[in-house]
Amino acid sequence: MTRQMNSFEKESLKAFNNQLEISFGLTAEEVSSKDFMGFIWFEIFKNGKPTGNFVTAKDANHAIKIYKEFY
Repeated sequence: MTRQMNSFEKESLKAFNNQLEISFGLTAEEVSSKDFMGFIWFEIFKNGKPTGNFVTAKDANHAIKIYKEFY
């Protein structure tokens, strides 16, 4: 028999997964403001360290998606 997680456990699991993503995944940090077309420059980090790559995108998730397509 399996029991359901309570809301505290669910929130703790979300926070843990978020920390794992920050520590071991790709993240993008904004390095400029929006240009006239609505795009922003982002620096890409892998495992918390800079990759040396910059991407122009609409938001951080879009920047990571673009990075994954090229690298």
